[in-house]
Amino acid sequence: MEFENQPAWSESFDRFYGYFAECFKREGTRRCAAVYWRGLLTEVERKNCWQLAEQMGEADPQPMQRLLYEAQWDEALMCQKLREGGHQPTGLCARGRPHGHRPPCG
Repeated sequence: MEFENQPAWSESFDRFYGYFAECFKREGTRRCAAVYWRGLLTEVERKNCWQLAEQMGEADPQPMQRLLYEAQWDEALMCQKLREGGHQPTGLCARGRPHGHRPPCG
């Protein structure tokens, strides 16, 4: 990742992601989701698990793939947090969004 102020960006992302971390039951799932979300914010040309894993220095895309198709997380809590304003001001500007089989928040 090429950012002008990497430490500040990382701190802002950690605050932002921390708001949603409790939506993921397992620590491994929380870690993988954080890596996946960070990857979505990078300049990688294609936003698929193979490319994101490579960009983020992961040895294998399978954890990200499992995150999208079988990981257990609380979709209702995630949607509630988004509706409550989970997008607290952090200085982050998302350029991508996850594509999965989960229904959109309504």
